[in-house]
Amino acid sequence: MATFKRFPDLPMELRDEIWKFVIRPTGPGVHIFRLYHSGLDDATGAHYVAHLYYFHEHHLAVPLWNRYFDNIDTNCSDKNVSTYLIDGGLWTACKESRMIMEDHFQTSEWKSRRKYDTMVPIGPGPPKALYKPATFYFSGKAHHYFTVLPHRDLFVLQADNLKSIDWTDWDYEISFGSPRKGFSGLCNIALEYDDKWGIQLLEAGRGGKTSILRILTRLAYGLVRAHKIWLIDHNLKRKKDAPVFKENAKWYDTNVYYTSDRRFLDVQCHRRPSGYLNQWEYIRPVVDGYSHGSSIWFMGELREEIESAYNPDDSDAETPCEIGLLGWDNLS
Repeated sequence: MATFKRFPDLPMELRDEIWKFVIRPTGPGVHIFRLYHSGLDDATGAHYVAHLYYFHEHHLAVPLWNRYFDNIDTNCSDKNVSTYLIDGGLWTACKESRMIMEDHFQTSEWKSRRKYDTMVPIGPGPPKALYKPATFYFSGKAHHYFTVLPHRDLFVLQADNLKSIDWTDWDYEISFGSPRKGFSGLCNIALEYDDKWGIQLLEAGRGGKTSILRILTRLAYGLVRAHKIWLIDHNLKRKKDAPVFKENAKWYDTNVYYTSDRRFLDVQCHRRPSGYLNQWEYIRPVVDGYSHGSSIWFMGELREEIESAYNPDDSDAETPCEIGLLGWDNLS
């Protein structure tokens, strides 16, 4: 509209189609947030968005520019590729665009339902809840609104310091997934895999423990609503000649998530222990080939650690949530 001044003169039907074309794709989205502890981390300049109800010192904010994903196009600078940026501006562009967003996300229906569904019990939500949106805004001089689908989308957490985060009930207490807002937590949470994790664990030797292994184990047992914890390996890419990836649309077994410039895919290395590299490749060489020190190897060690931490004789023992590994591919 800023460059096409005659936009208001177009027929309403055509304007509606143009607005809808700008809205995000229909697939599960990816939302990237900075996660920090307000009492331990430097929060200067943070564009705050949400906190935990019982752990007020834990905050989510706009990701730091130096934590942006590397741009697929090497000729362009890095950027925030979160799905929430694709159409967030439509909430405030004009009255017409806002109406399009309200219609697309059915906000009037959910507002009426929320009057009666102010608290949601822990447990699997109904499939219809997948389409229940949460709209919040980032703090700043001008509020930037964004919309997420807590039950379906992937939430990537870029922690300033993983050691400073208390993961107890984290997924259930974050404000835009809270039962106080009519939701039942965030179902899919992701951290970015660091190549150092595999190297450190390899150097620790068989049966050795590392701090990240303990942190991820606590995370698996601390989340009460998350269906899956994902590790994203930006170094693991699907091969160009790999078969067409079969997307799973089932809400409890989603295997693909979309950013604005790429998609993250379930590597499923635990299902195909011999042969997964026929479809995947490491962009940069990994230590000791692919058998040890890689993200795929690390996932196997992490699963063993999580399973060994479970005490079946403890009646109060929590069941850990699943873990998975995500590689990436181009959108087309």
